[in-house]
Amino acid sequence: MLKFVLAVIGAVGAGAAVRADDCAGKWLPAAPGTQSFDGELAAMTVFDGGFFVAGNFRASPAGSNRGVALWNGANWTAISTPTGPFPTCDLQGFGDKLFLGVRSFLGPLGYTWNGASWSVAFQDLPISAAFPKSANALDIYQGKLVAAGTLRLNSSSSSNGVWLWDGSQWTSLGGVFSGLNPITATAVFQGDLYVGGHSVYLGGTSNGEIFRYDGQQWSKIGPFGLGPGIGLAMRVYQGKLIIASSDVKTGGGGSYGPLATWDGISLGRIPVPTYVTSIDALTEYNGDLIIGGNFIDSFGVGANCIVRWNGTNFAPLGVGIAGTSTSGRRVTTLETYRGELIVGGDFDTAGGVASPYFARWTDNPTPWVAIAPVSKPVNQGLTLTLTAAAASGYSNVTYKWQRNGTDVADGAGGASPGGGNVSGASGALASPNDGSSVTLTISNVQASDAGAYKVVFDNTCNAGTSAAANVSVNTCLGDLNADGFINDTDFTIFAAAYDLLLCDAPGMPVGCLSDWNGDGVVDDADFQEFVVAYGQVACE
Repeated sequence: MLKFVLAVIGAVGAGAAVRADDCAGKWLPAAPGTQSFDGELAAMTVFDGGFFVAGNFRASPAGSNRGVALWNGANWTAISTPTGPFPTCDLQGFGDKLFLGVRSFLGPLGYTWNGASWSVAFQDLPISAAFPKSANALDIYQGKLVAAGTLRLNSSSSSNGVWLWDGSQWTSLGGVFSGLNPITATAVFQGDLYVGGHSVYLGGTSNGEIFRYDGQQWSKIGPFGLGPGIGLAMRVYQGKLIIASSDVKTGGGGSYGPLATWDGISLGRIPVPTYVTSIDALTEYNGDLIIGGNFIDSFGVGANCIVRWNGTNFAPLGVGIAGTSTSGRRVTTLETYRGELIVGGDFDTAGGVASPYFARWTDNPTPWVAIAPVSKPVNQGLTLTLTAAAASGYSNVTYKWQRNGTDVADGAGGASPGGGNVSGASGALASPNDGSSVTLTISNVQASDAGAYKVVFDNTCNAGTSAAANVSVNTCLGDLNADGFINDTDFTIFAAAYDLLLCDAPGMPVGCLSDWNGDGVVDDADFQEFVVAYGQVACE
């Protein structure tokens, strides 16, 4: 008996060790499939629930793809811009549109995406069209879109402008910014707008500055400057503005190093042990400041190109980011999405695994629901299908469907007593998951099968559960608005569906109840059945 108990304890201990290892923070496969990005990523943002990336690429995991791609966690969609690839500067959602800023000579300064198509953006800015220009930094300030960069007002000026867009017109914030390089970074701190860049001047004063706009006028903060180099990032963290570059100079010619803090009155220093080539991106992830750029163990913790800081200590993210050369090893953009840290730039590997230009890190490898099942009605006696997908890249993931909190099983009555025949109730995904969908099917669906359906994705760490998809079963075919009668209102609904024909056509009501025979089209066969029911008028 003692040996048996010890064996059980040993087995539990071994399992716990595996679980702890599996559930530690880790880098995930970049994307499903064999195709990866073929060029540097420069900007990323979350917009309308999706994750957008932009950069100098002609191919992405979505296939042949120019400039911009969309990811939902499970799969990629190509939304190529009208021209490009081109030097991308920034992405920013504003209202119901996504703005893309680029660097251009004679072409457009950027584009907007409305969810279906691209349009030229910034054409109303009063800037010279005959000289190089760029919308390097896009932001939101006082409920308006900020556009900052190299925005020349006329042929004799090298002005770098800062402008606000309220949805109908542009407003200049005044100030004449000039210099060899444009404004490259913005931030909003304590209600003020901050802009900066290397070799940037305001009214001809010293170079490499950060400037503050208080709603009425511009002023320089400091005294300090930015040393020669590349990269500048600013972000609010723990109540202070973090200023990150290759070197932040003091007014007396000294140095704060690559990381400085600004509390609205004075500058402070975040000690960094050794030289940093550049810091190009900052974001916050699970309470820590994430710092990305071009550096090798500059922070004394074995961090390469990416490191985290909790306000006191630095820590690595695995072995970090690497490239085949110094020039091909740089994190340029950081963002968070659905509990993951997303990293973009010019690099080859993340965590020692091939992950060109795009990488993902998670502190807690829990499979999350990328595509949730959709609520729908279904005609009694036909077939119900519910589809979902887990985020790609997670290993050892299983799934199971539930109805009203109870596990569904394959077979007759698997969702409810006396209900239809169930298939796809549970199973295992590819490891790592490639983003493929899982489908629950109930044929000959019955009224008892109505309810709230969820899917649970589980691995050795934790489980991710979808929102409920509410399924109703229509037992009175022809009553398309569920008011208990089959009348002219239902005929109007049927006629609109008949014109659309295909159940998967845009605009077809979810569930496609007008398709009486369940063949995927609303046609004459369905019309003949509807006419018979229409004559009965009332549902019994």
